[in-house]
This record gives sequence, C-alpha cells and structure tokens, in this order.
Amino acid sequence: MVMECKPHEAAISEGQDGGFKSGGHYRLLQSRRPEYIENVTSTTSIKPPASIRLSAHRLACDPPALEEYKKFDTASDRNDDFHKLVGNASQAMYADPTRRFMFGMTIENTTTRFWFFSRAVAFVSEPFNFIKDYTHLIRYVLSLSFATTEELGYDLSVTRVAYPLAANSSKHIIQYNYHIGGSTYRTVDCLSSFRASGLLSRATRVWAVCQINNKKHPKYALKDVWVPSDAKTELEIQGEIFSSIEKHHPEITQEDRTKYFMEILKCEVVQTSRNRNDDMSVFVRKPLEIIGDLVLYTPETSNVSRTMPGSTISMPTRASLANPDADNEPHPRRLYKGRKHVRVVFADVGTPLSDIQQPRVLFNALSDALKGLYHLYLGHYVHRDISAGNIILCNGVGKISDLEYAKKFLSQDLVDDPKTGTPIFMAVEVQATEYIFIRKTGRPLPPSLGQPLPHTARPLFLHNYLHDIESLF
Repeated sequence: MVMECKPHEAAISEGQDGGFKSGGHYRLLQSRRPEYIENVTSTTSIKPPASIRLSAHRLACDPPALEEYKKFDTASDRNDDFHKLVGNASQAMYADPTRRFMFGMTIENTTTRFWFFSRAVAFVSEPFNFIKDYTHLIRYVLSLSFATTEELGYDLSVTRVAYPLAANSSKHIIQYNYHIGGSTYRTVDCLSSFRASGLLSRATRVWAVCQINNKKHPKYALKDVWVPSDAKTELEIQGEIFSSIEKHHPEITQEDRTKYFMEILKCEVVQTSRNRNDDMSVFVRKPLEIIGDLVLYTPETSNVSRTMPGSTISMPTRASLANPDADNEPHPRRLYKGRKHVRVVFADVGTPLSDIQQPRVLFNALSDALKGLYHLYLGHYVHRDISAGNIILCNGVGKISDLEYAKKFLSQDLVDDPKTGTPIFMAVEVQATEYIFIRKTGRPLPPSLGQPLPHTARPLFLHNYLHDIESLF
C-alpha cells in the first residue's frame, strides 16, 4: 500500500455520480480494477482493448482510507475537513458495492482524529497531537500497511468485471460477480440502489443477474442488504408466515399461500474468509471506550432497554432540540445492535408498481397485493412497509416483497411499534404514531382480533392490518 497526497486530482468512480477529491489517501498496490471479459456471460479473461484506458492510480475503488488536512486548527477548518471526509466516504461506499467499511483521518495543524465508516456504525476517535502522541499515528499506518484486503474493508465474495460495449468498443461497462452458495451471479442491470446512498443504512441494492455457472444463464433478482444484527432473514420470516398460515388455516393449499409472495431461491448471511458472519462484531472486535450514551451490543449489554436502529444513531432527541440543556440531564444509555450483511436471490426479476404505466395492469397488481395482505392477516402478520416499490409484477401477478419489517401482530411486549415504511405510503395514523380513528361504540372486538389491550392513559400505538391496506391507496 502507498500513501499519496493529490488534492487536485479527482478519483475515477465507477458509479454515475462522478469522482471525488480527497486531501490524501492510502492506495492498494494490487488494484481492485475489473477483470476484462468478452461479453456479459463470458468467464474467460482477455487483455484490455487498446481503446480502453484506465488510470490505475486514480481508481476510487482502491483507497481503503481517505484523509483531509488543514494548516490551522479552527472550528471552520475542522468542520470543512469533517464535511469533506464524511461526504467522500459516503460517495465511495455508495459507488462501490464491494466495500464493507473504510477508514479515514483528519489533521488540523497537529490535531489528529481517526475515523471508521461502515453500514453499521461510524466512529471518530478523541483528538490527539500526532507530534507528541506519535505512537497512535505509527500504529495506524502499520495496521493499514499489514492488513489483508478483507481487513481493509473489502468484500471478497464480490468481484468486478468489465467488457466493451457493442455499440462503442472504446467504452466499457462494469458489472459484478456475486458468489452465493457455490453459484456465481453476474449483474446485468441495477434495479435499485438509491437506498445505498445513505452511509448508515440498510444500503439496499437490487440487481437483475444471470447465473454464470449455468449454461442457460437464467436471470434472477438479487438483493444485497444490511439488516439489524438480531433480525431474521427474509427467508426465515417468509417461512414463518407460511407456517403460521398453514397452522391457522390448513385448508389453504401451498400454492395459494405462496402465490402472492416473491419466491426466494437463496438467502444467506455473507461469510468472511474465516467463515464468520459479516457482522459488526467481525470488524469491531475489541472493547471500545465509548464517549456518550451509546452502548454497543454484546451479550453483557443485551438487557439494556433502549435500542436504536443504525440509521438514526446521530439523531438528536426532541428534548435536546427544544432545550440545549436537556443533554446534561441523566437518561438511559442507548443500545446499538449493528448490522449484518445478507443476500437474497429471487426467482423472478419482475417490475415494481412504480414503473407500471397501464392503469388496468396497475389495478390488477394492487388487487393481487390485497390478496397477499389477506393471507398475511390469516397468518396474523403485518407487513409494515407496503409501497409501490415493494409490490412486484411477476408474470402478470402482483407479489409482495421486502418482508424485513414484517412481524406477527401482538407478538411482542406491549410497547409502541417503531415507525417503519416509506413515508409517502404510510397510513396517516402510522405517520402520526397515534390513533386518529378510535372505536367509540361499546361493542366488543371480534375474537379473531385477540384480547383487548389493558387500559392506559395514552393508548399504545400498534401497526395493524388496516394500516397495511391503507398503504395501497
């Protein structure tokens, strides 16, 4: 690895958002540049065409660590460095699907901070003087220099390939090989990636892929996502839904209970080279001294009552926005559980409702989605994230996807359900996190809806079946 300072030279990004400039960076000597092949289904490497030129020392996929510098240590200098570093790290991880995490460093005069960015959590060290406390800097440089590619934040289960465009051989297109369960799936089109633009997020990417190690090269849909460490995979949730439907309504055939849901071929937690789950515990291995009210999940801290999803870890509380002194008041420490890396292969590519223009086709798909929600109701489940992007038209049938937020109704302790879903498709009560339409008659609830909840001063808010249906409208 080599350290370079080229603040006026933009890195070449493989994404559609262009490159970026950093004050300095560490660059891999063994570049992560793509392997060249003849066409989209080829497995044979070829020599890059003479018409294609890539500056290996400028590729944005090669620096595992970015840096920003300032001559003076003022508030504006610090804020500028922080803004640039976080922005560049976000862009680098958005443009490169092979990244799991990356590092950073900012220096203002002699004041130095180390940074760590991942889809699960972001850390910044306490500032130190790199002249007086030089051992910290030396250890940082040596750690980066002797780390493996995987330890530097790269996902070895994904490799990039490139092939010339048929219409213009002087240009090329980059695709990715995902290795899942002994099979290789090559991306042919990006169906959705906007959620990956958020640094601390699920970073969901959905691809149309073809299976390379199958002579027929069948096409599937592949979803790459980071879910909470303690969450079940989509395949596990789907299996529990089908089992619950079968348990409560055995008269429903397997074909009927699965018809309105996406067929999952493979689903797995990504494994590292040491056969461990790609989880926050893998790249945050040693106990850290956390400054503030954040607690990282460990077996010892699992009984902490407050939890936070990864995407909101830096969100201030309402009290602190209204009263700056509120942060000085004692309050419970928040438990942060991190994320694990999951991939799902679906049997059909399909078309989301958001891309359908014909009203007849659209309403037929909505009708199918309503039938799917009815089957969820029969299994006592709520989806909690119905949107135009989560209803997929496959072979003329509207199917429900994205079951990560689905849960059994009244399956947990009586606490408020967290707000989930896409805001524009949320039921109005879910957006307000309170009941607006309350039953005023004295008639008892039907037995199928369960036992009445105990009376409280403020009614608990629970996402129910009708909220899912309202999202369709």
